[in-house]
Amino acid sequence: MAAYSLDLRQKILSEWQNKENTQRELAKRFKLSLSFVRDLLRKINAPKSKERMKN
Repeated sequence: MAAYSLDLRQKILSEWQNKENTQRELAKRFKLSLSFVRDLLRKINAPKSKERMKN
C-alpha cells in the first residue's frame, strides 16, 4: 500500500480549514476512507504538529 502524497494531504487540510466540506464529504471527494481523513486532521491538530509548523 502506497502512502498518500503530501500534496493530497495539503489539499484536504486546506479545504477543511476553509470550511468547504465536512470530513465525510472530503473522504468521498478524494476517494479516501473517512477514518483516514479523521486521523489526518486529528494528527494535524495535535499540539506537537502545531509546534513543528511554527518552526
